[in-house]
Amino acid sequence: MDLAKLWRLVDDERNSSSLQKLPPTVYEQIATYIHELQEEMRDLEGKRRVYLEDELKTARIKSEELFERRIFKVVGLASSRLNQIPENLLSHEERLYSEVVGQIEGLRSKILKGIFGEARKEKGDLDSEGRFKKSFIKGDDSILVNFSIVRVLSDIPVFMGVHNGKSREYSLKREDIVVLPRSHAEGLCKKKAAVEIDISKGEVYEDAKED
Repeated sequence: MDLAKLWRLVDDERNSSSLQKLPPTVYEQIATYIHELQEEMRDLEGKRRVYLEDELKTARIKSEELFERRIFKVVGLASSRLNQIPENLLSHEERLYSEVVGQIEGLRSKILKGIFGEARKEKGDLDSEGRFKKSFIKGDDSILVNFSIVRVLSDIPVFMGVHNGKSREYSLKREDIVVLPRSHAEGLCKKKAAVEIDISKGEVYEDAKED
């Protein structure tokens, strides 16, 4: 791994709507590359050290961008209710995909049951209380810090937003449960057009209750 290859990986991910095929150890390779940069800088001074500091800073920025772009795609795919697991998921991405699908379907079943007075048949395994067995990320995990799960309270006209770093149209209907970039979700919640789901509890936030 080197900076040029890392740039290519990010560019390929940015320019494609689907997940790119990466080596299973890609993040380990990046970690090794960054560690080697840090070791090389240890006893250096002058222009060479400044050059390596710039390279290290850029490598960290690109590593984060690669991670976030892929996670954004994984969460988007999970909310699309696909019939099969998408291709080119890394191991941790596959676990995240399954957990998000389980949580969204569990919330969908719970909320629609309250609306229609009966359980909706959904994909997935339910426990004795009718809830999905798989749980979402809990505690201090921040993998979804840039995203929110929301329940839409009313039909929303088509609006322009961002998806995978590109402009796209969103069309949301009442009672949709969707994963949105946090900025879009916060805007809808402020307008009382949606409520955010507390992913650690499977409930709406106390300060975002429906009027």
